[in-house]
Amino acid sequence: MLGEKVGNLMIYVKQEELGDYETIKQLVLKQFQPTPRVLLNQFRRSPKLPNENYVQFASRIEAMFDYYCKLRNVNEFNELCQLIVADQIINFLDQELTSYINLKMCKNWYTPDKLGRELDLFMSSKVSSRN
Repeated sequence: MLGEKVGNLMIYVKQEELGDYETIKQLVLKQFQPTPRVLLNQFRRSPKLPNENYVQFASRIEAMFDYYCKLRNVNEFNELCQLIVADQIINFLDQELTSYINLKMCKNWYTPDKLGRELDLFMSSKVSSRN
């Protein structure tokens, strides 16, 4: 399955890039990189595995969270606090709002304030379209 996905990816590589190991490596890694939302869900739902001790479990969970912060480009404590609050807000949204905000955010996450403004804008446009 992995070979098939990489093979499909190679169709889109330019001829001159085929010999560049770093370019190919980055394309493959990007193809298999989980989205921040998937990684956050894995972090939140990942149980301790039967064959791991608690030190290993803690290390695995910490690595997931570190990778999540890296994908979100969070480097400062204040950014981390805002990200946690924004994720919590998104956690309570219904499916329609979650889909809308995920499309809006695309690659970047929104601070709680910006997230609130975007959600209010969506809700007000939804109400005004009914009138």
